[in-house]
Amino acid sequence: MTDKKANKRVGLSAWAARIGLLLGGLLLGFLSYTTISQSIHDARVLNNPPEASTFYPVGDGRQVHVYPSGSDNPDDIALVFVGCIVCSSEFWQAIQLEAGEFVQTYAFDQANVTWSDPGPPAYPANIAADLADFLAQIEEEQVILAGFSAGMLPIFRYMDNPNPDAPEVVALVSFEGSILHEDEVLQYADSSPIGLTDTTANLVLQLGIGRLLVPFFQGPLDQSVNVTNRDYYDRVRMTTGTRKALQAWHEQFSPQMVADVREMTESIVWPTDVIVYVFDPDNAPEAAFIQQQTAEQIELFNQRNSLQEVWYQDWVAAAQPESRYIVVEDSSHSVMLDRPEVILTALDELVTLLRERQ
Repeated sequence: MTDKKANKRVGLSAWAARIGLLLGGLLLGFLSYTTISQSIHDARVLNNPPEASTFYPVGDGRQVHVYPSGSDNPDDIALVFVGCIVCSSEFWQAIQLEAGEFVQTYAFDQANVTWSDPGPPAYPANIAADLADFLAQIEEEQVILAGFSAGMLPIFRYMDNPNPDAPEVVALVSFEGSILHEDEVLQYADSSPIGLTDTTANLVLQLGIGRLLVPFFQGPLDQSVNVTNRDYYDRVRMTTGTRKALQAWHEQFSPQMVADVREMTESIVWPTDVIVYVFDPDNAPEAAFIQQQTAEQIELFNQRNSLQEVWYQDWVAAAQPESRYIVVEDSSHSVMLDRPEVILTALDELVTLLRERQ
């Protein structure tokens, strides 16, 4: 009887070993597939930039990708779009081509996103430094800097120390942009939303697992988004799953990012010597969603909106007299995608105003 039990245990151990080897082999095969698939994806997407893409040298020999429109317009004023932290030029594709009908436009892609070279982490100070190098190379006389969400942070940083070789900045446009307030620090004070350490995140990215998680954060390619430059939009969206873009996304949730934003809110004041246009969406979609959440989340949402509204209005009031605070109804945070007609009308008005002042 004892021998039978011993033989049974040996048999079970052998089966467990076989199952372990099988699972280990499957895991190894899966990781090999994701790693190779990631490398193929990166090469296919990044080695084929759009035909209209332009590249500008910045920093220590790197290049940043810039997507232009409206080159047939006079070289008097240019409109430069700056996306949020680790955001790309996809966000401007409901308005960039149309704006290019009345003004030269540039959609600036920071280091590590789309076809820009890998570079330092996407902190406002680093983005501002590259933006300064880029602006010094365009031939326009004046520029309007337009920032989406946290894209206003590098713009504020640049305005605090503009490049003397760059065109004069004559207006700022904020698309529900970040504010120079201590509340902004809280947006980055927490660790990565997926809770990974740097070591674990690097491993996940190198093994190609990170690309599998992109749909959970970004969602699939949304064919209902109101963009006019569909081909470019879809191609840019594909770059968000590259290793360099995912690494940049993770790096924004770091102590260094928090320190950079905190230093800005404590040392930089809003620019008032230019015209300021602020597009403040009513956040109707977000409000409908947040009403299904906890009372604490609803209160935080309302507090944030109230704080922004007061800050925006005070900034506009302190800026040049032609400045405007524009509430955009029926729009979400991505206001330029939701209500491009409102944005384009206002931008056309701004450009006309600036040309009349020259």
